[in-house]
Amino acid sequence: MARKDAYQVWVETGKLDEVLEFIKECARKLVTQKEMCKYLGISQDSFSRLKRKYPIIAETQLEAKTNLKIDLAGALYKKAIGFEVTEETHHIDDAHGSRPPRRKIVRNIKYIPPETRAIIYLLTQNFGIEYAEKFAEIQMTQKRAKDEKEVWSKDDTDNND
Repeated sequence: MARKDAYQVWVETGKLDEVLEFIKECARKLVTQKEMCKYLGISQDSFSRLKRKYPIIAETQLEAKTNLKIDLAGALYKKAIGFEVTEETHHIDDAHGSRPPRRKIVRNIKYIPPETRAIIYLLTQNFGIEYAEKFAEIQMTQKRAKDEKEVWSKDDTDNND
């Protein structure tokens, strides 16, 4: 009788859904594969073999990482654009028994302004380096590098004399 791998054990014990959810959470929370495998009680090599043999494991990890990427990009976008937050404060007015207590809810809308660094990062990543904070320094460095290359190529022109 062939020895069962961890995946087959998880299926038999009814823990597959729980393990896949754990793998998904680990991927979403950037837990290392080493730490995850330690918790699962398997080696990293075994986990890699399981991912190749049972694609649902790799798909679960990839889906979680993709969702994390979407969430992080959304959070960065929100920081770049600015957003509103509603803060609620609950007040209970107790009339010391003369009447029933009254509850008052105060809602304040607070605007969080755009964050310059988030704006610059998104512009630079999506529309080019000319939006970088240190664009002038980058241009000078590139010019120096280009000038140095031209100096090295000067030897070639000496041979033409």
